[in-house]
Amino acid sequence: GNMPFAMDGSLPSMFAIFPRHAKSADEIRWFEAETAMAFHCANAWEDGSKVKVVGCPTKRFSFEYQKSSPSRLYEWCFDLETGLTTERELDQTWVEFPVIHPKALGKRSRYVFASRFTGGSPPFHSIDGCIKFDSETGTVQHHSFLNGRWGGECLFIPRASAINEDDGYLITYTFNPKDT
Repeated sequence: GNMPFAMDGSLPSMFAIFPRHAKSADEIRWFEAETAMAFHCANAWEDGSKVKVVGCPTKRFSFEYQKSSPSRLYEWCFDLETGLTTERELDQTWVEFPVIHPKALGKRSRYVFASRFTGGSPPFHSIDGCIKFDSETGTVQHHSFLNGRWGGECLFIPRASAINEDDGYLITYTFNPKDT
């Protein structure tokens, strides 16, 4: 059968922000953003009167092979005082499945890790590495999987004795399609 939803590229993206213990729908604040589809977000936090969200939207999405545009690391900023939305692309690398240090969730985080896509084939298995994005410097470090291997979604595991936010391990599975 068909998927239960589809992207309507003629409409803007809509974000709802409301208190965790909201008593009614009247407490929902709606924010409009550029048309996009995002399955995965890395983090969201308050910054004064603003709520910031980092995720991986795509401007055009379809479950059909090669019908979607690349998803990239992106930031939305929702101003609770003015009702305005500002947004910006953080990097042009095609990525998905963003993660951060779990203790940074809900707070401003410096690093975002994500799986890197090649844009090639096979579909859904074109992850050839991962990235580490530094939000303070805007720089990206790339790690490529070796010997033609493909991978999956990364998970960040902090070291038990970690002092810095990026002190830990990225874990993912990899496989070599030549082995099948």
